[in-house]
Amino acid sequence: MDVLGPYPSGHADGFDVLISDVKPEDLPGRISQALGVQYLAEMQSRPTPVSGIVFNTKNSTLRVLVTLPVSVRGRSVAVHFIFDTTAPCTYIALSVLQALNLPEVSLYSEVVRINGVKSVLSVSDTTKATYGEGHNKVEVPCHFVGLNILGMDFLDRAGIKLEMDLANNAVVLSSTQFPVIG
Repeated sequence: MDVLGPYPSGHADGFDVLISDVKPEDLPGRISQALGVQYLAEMQSRPTPVSGIVFNTKNSTLRVLVTLPVSVRGRSVAVHFIFDTTAPCTYIALSVLQALNLPEVSLYSEVVRINGVKSVLSVSDTTKATYGEGHNKVEVPCHFVGLNILGMDFLDRAGIKLEMDLANNAVVLSSTQFPVIG
């Protein structure tokens, strides 16, 4: 069987990052416009190298953004990812699962691919961060609900090489695991 799991839905518990400059409603709007690809539109695999952008969100906060197809069950949609080397795992929003007609419970038993690379994903909308210990332990929603984070697990699995050109606000991802041009 061609699956990486099953993985429990909480395999990424404890990770949190404050992303207050990008909101879920920005994905189909200003970020789609900046990347030149409509969020959640049908998309086939992208050949290497894949271009992305360095996006100045506000107050000089720079985010590396790239659009990659997420595929399952023969359906594939364009997903705008925030490139985050501090994230141990890759996260997708519930909106991506809905666009793929995939219930969250099926996520851990299906073969999900990001640009053709088998991937393990968590759902940003249901991920909880735990703070404190014992009786002081508190679980709260993560601070990136509804966003898509390209984490180190995928970057490692896909053997990603990142080149940044800050002068032109451009990035290029390449991988021996992505389809090749020509």
